[in-house]
Amino acid sequence: RFVGDTKGQSAESGKFYAALTRINEHQAEMKGLRASGRGAEAAEYAKENPEYRLALMATATERALSEDRKLKRKAIAAGNTELVKQIEARSSARMKAFNERLSALEN
Repeated sequence: RFVGDTKGQSAESGKFYAALTRINEHQAEMKGLRASGRGAEAAEYAKENPEYRLALMATATERALSEDRKLKRKAIAAGNTELVKQIEARSSARMKAFNERLSALEN
């Protein structure tokens, strides 16, 4: 039995971090191929793994989420629940935008 919904912040978060893990694996593979002088294989690998093209976007999104978490901690300490809700909504929107971009790329 499963509990929860598939549309909320936690669902977006789960998808985002799973994709981030895969993209980081792709980045490590590409780095290894390039470091060993196998540029042609790296180009082929990039074609076969379209997720890799979102590496820069994933990194930028991850940094923005990190900043959001810092701001959220400060808002919680200050007792500003309205700001906490806004930050959570913004974070969720960031993850959703990334997930939608990834879905479009895969289709």
